[in-house]
Amino acid sequence: MKPKSFPLLGAALALALGGPLTPVADRAAAAPAPPAPAGDTTRQDMDVLTRGPVHEAFAETVSYNPTPGVTIQKAPPAAIEEVPPDQRPEGDNVAWISGYWAWDDETNDFLWISGVWRNLPPGRQWVPGYWNPLDNGYQWISGYWSSEESTVTDYLPEPPATLESGPSVAAPSRNHVWTPGYWAWRDERYGWTPGYWQLAQPNWLWVPAHYVWTPRGYIFVSGYWDYAVARRGVLFAPVYFHGGYYADPGYYYTPATVITIGLFLDHLFLRPGYGHYYYGDYYAPRYRDYGYFASYSYYGSRRGYDPILMHQYWRHRDDRNWLRTREQAFMSLRDNEALRPARTFRDLRARGDAQALALAEPLDRYAKDKHSPMKFKPLKDAERQQIVAQRQATREFGMKRKTLEAAAAATPGEGAKRTKPEKIELAASPLRGKSTAKFGKGEGPPKLPPVRQPVLKPEATESAVPGKPSGRSDEAPGRREITPSRKGEAPGAREPGDTGSRKDEAPGRREISPSRKGEAPGKPSPERIAPAPERRVVPKEEPRETPKVERRVEPKPEPREAPKVERRVEPRPEPREAPKVERRAAPQPESRVQPAPQPRREAAQPGSSGGGQRQQQPQKGKKNADDTERN
Repeated sequence: MKPKSFPLLGAALALALGGPLTPVADRAAAAPAPPAPAGDTTRQDMDVLTRGPVHEAFAETVSYNPTPGVTIQKAPPAAIEEVPPDQRPEGDNVAWISGYWAWDDETNDFLWISGVWRNLPPGRQWVPGYWNPLDNGYQWISGYWSSEESTVTDYLPEPPATLESGPSVAAPSRNHVWTPGYWAWRDERYGWTPGYWQLAQPNWLWVPAHYVWTPRGYIFVSGYWDYAVARRGVLFAPVYFHGGYYADPGYYYTPATVITIGLFLDHLFLRPGYGHYYYGDYYAPRYRDYGYFASYSYYGSRRGYDPILMHQYWRHRDDRNWLRTREQAFMSLRDNEALRPARTFRDLRARGDAQALALAEPLDRYAKDKHSPMKFKPLKDAERQQIVAQRQATREFGMKRKTLEAAAAATPGEGAKRTKPEKIELAASPLRGKSTAKFGKGEGPPKLPPVRQPVLKPEATESAVPGKPSGRSDEAPGRREITPSRKGEAPGAREPGDTGSRKDEAPGRREISPSRKGEAPGKPSPERIAPAPERRVVPKEEPRETPKVERRVEPKPEPREAPKVERRVEPRPEPREAPKVERRAAPQPESRVQPAPQPRREAAQPGSSGGGQRQQQPQKGKKNADDTERN
């Protein structure tokens, strides 16, 4: 398989430092295949795995609603004698944290989670996990990073279900990262501390406050700054032993295969039911049913918070499609088995392609790589002896924790059914990080954010006298009425600072006067007890029976049928025929013929006879007849 067979994955792969992926694959392709590492990795009866659970001290999971650890029937083997490698990262805050057994349900057997070189979180101490024996099997109790100032462990009642639902307001800037809310124990009850936006840091990531389940109760882990994954240390591959030779006298195991951080981040999964991060090939659809969540989808499921993913997301804030590209890469590997990374170091070497070899490589080669995020130096004999002594002290510390918590072991799946906190003194852990005050200027983590005051959850109340509301003088002491919550407020929550108590009284507490010498605290002597005033009992009146008022049912009026309105159709008027207009021809102007002038006759002489001819006059009647005919 060639590197180009990862078209979608290549766009999603990126280092925790936020820049483009370092060309580990190219260097592996140019260089010849490295020789097999010396030691136990060449044995045929053991497999160095290139997938599996991540050491809890390297990456701590955060679940909103913590649950009891996984319970199995098979007893875990004794711890292996593990010796650290002969090279270690530089720095005065680096420590070796030994490995432990983890259950693998696919092989139905245990595998060994190798130890890690860890740049310890400043101001924190490591409390290792352990396998707790039960009547019906063995249960895993997770480890955690406690505050260095803590010498007393508080085992608390079970916190309520989380109210965290993500950001409710927009980020102040692109440099802010959301920090989820949590329940805090104050004044003998829980109060909700809402989430908030926090300024992100390039080299540090914030692990929010959360709870860890134990058989004795729930342990609160306050929020803290941890190193970015690239600066966190060296993660070694887990190992599966096919035989029990690891228990032979004189046998010891030294990890020799490093998991490359860049590709580790791109094949990262979470399994909250087992309390571990996982890496490698868990892409088949069946793993979803087994409780594995892809890193990009865990936060969206509202089961918990993934600090590693959120820090990466902030690193790639300029790429709007970064999260979608990761999802596309996951889908590609889910649907194409041939593209998935190898499961063992032996299979990885058999493939021989550069992309596969980039997932894991021998420590000798990794330490000499100039592009490695950490610089290495040889491990001195004095340091090795110190590590061996520290490992033994850590095991004894873990056994003390196991003894204290197993004394009140609860039934698997139920947790600790306690109603009040319990304080147990536990000595400091041998694995303690450098104090924040000892870091040089600009080297240490940012300052811790101010402690946010929770909104306290009111106590449940019952009136002393039935039928009377709480808050009166005859109410049972220490009881208060639960007021209905406001819109958008947690059920039963109060405003910050609203304790319902007097100004001169501590919130939720009553003032106890100091007792005299020889007197039990809080109990005054008989001579100090003031006589109680006589209480006048007023006889209760017999309740009068309220007369029943017969309810008169008015008959419903029958619905009247609305009269039908007959629609009158008006007849359409007959279209009138337009009168024909007779066009008359314009009368032609009559051409009048002027009569020719008649010759003038001489008038008859007087005295002449009447036989003379008279002048002829025109006939008017004939002329009018001719005009009418023309017209």
